[in-house]
Amino acid sequence: MLWLGVRQPPVQERLLEVANLPAEAEGLRIAVIADLHIDCWRGKRWCETFVARLNALQPDIVVFTGDQVDGEIECRREDL
Repeated sequence: MLWLGVRQPPVQERLLEVANLPAEAEGLRIAVIADLHIDCWRGKRWCETFVARLNALQPDIVVFTGDQVDGEIECRREDL
């Protein structure tokens, strides 16, 4: 379980077709991030690796949907 808990999350790409999408939004790339649960096992180096992987995808928008940190945010501030 420890290995599963500290590995980098997989990237899953999905194509979403939206009716009546404005032309300027065509090809928009959105990264949706959820359940990172940054903690003592997933610290600064883990976050830096994750951010590098995310940036390599070149999303136009990044959406964080929750559960980013476990415990007190103050305890994770240096990691984030």
